[in-house]
Amino acid sequence: PPRSTLFPYTTLFRSHRWGDELQQRIAAPLGLTRTRDPGSDPRLPPPHAHGYLTRPDGALVDITEMNTSGVDAAGSMISSARQLNAFFAALLSGKLLPARLVDQMTTPGENGHLAGGLGDGLGVATLQLPNSCGGQTVYGGAGGIAGYNSLALSTRDGNRRFTVALNTASNDPLAATDKLLRIAQSVFCG
Repeated sequence: PPRSTLFPYTTLFRSHRWGDELQQRIAAPLGLTRTRDPGSDPRLPPPHAHGYLTRPDGALVDITEMNTSGVDAAGSMISSARQLNAFFAALLSGKLLPARLVDQMTTPGENGHLAGGLGDGLGVATLQLPNSCGGQTVYGGAGGIAGYNSLALSTRDGNRRFTVALNTASNDPLAATDKLLRIAQSVFCG
C-alpha cells in the first residue's frame, strides 16, 4: 500500500495518539481495513508495492521496509489507492465532517493559491481545471515519502474520482506529482 498523509486532519486531535483517532473516527466507520498507522513497524502488509531510491551510481535500492514513525502523521499512514479514494469520497460528501467544515477545508486561504491552478485549503488540496474543460475545481491531496507517491482527487459531488499510488525510483518523494496532475487533468477533462 502507498504511504500517504492525513496530517491536516489529525492536528485537531492533539490530546490523543493520531493513529488511534484515525482508526476510531475514519478507518473503522468507513471500513478502511488497509488504512492504518504502522507506528515503528517497518513492514507493509501484503500485497504492496516496493519503494526504491537511486544511488549516485544509478543502482536501485529497495527501501520498502522503513520506519516512518519519525514523520508521524505527516507521512507514516499506510493505505491502498482504493481506500484513499473512499476516504476522499466520504470526506467531500460530508460523511466525516459537517458541510461547513468541509467548505472551510476546501477553500484556499489568502496564501493558498499556488501555481498551475493548485490551491491549498485547510488540509485539502484544490486543482482548478482549465476553462477548456469546464473550469471546475477538484479536491483531494497528494502524498509522498521516499520511494512512494500518491494523488487522490474528486469532484465535490464525488461523481468523478481519480486516485493513483505508485512507487518511484526518485530520491524526491514528490517527483511524480507534476506528471500525475497532468494525467488527472485528462481524467477530469476527458
